[in-house]
Amino acid sequence: MSPSSMTNNPIRTMVKGTFGYIDPEYYRHQQLTEKSDVYSFRAVLFKVLFTRPTVDSKLEYSQISLANWARKCIGNESIDESIDPFLK
Repeated sequence: MSPSSMTNNPIRTMVKGTFGYIDPEYYRHQQLTEKSDVYSFRAVLFKVLFTRPTVDSKLEYSQISLANWARKCIGNESIDESIDPFLK
């Protein structure tokens, strides 16, 4: 397919992927967009920075999702304390 025939329309597809890396909008609407790629990349980046799984059911409810936990750390400006010390 040539670049001139490509469009910026989202792609509708059956949801597949690993929980924790899947864009919630993709999960809800079954549409892949550039934002879906950004979400997944962010999940990988957070996993490396914080050295914890994207989903950990052994943690308390508010910390199960790495994305939600990282968002709270960013909001509280405590992200620097949460980064793996070996990466600093």
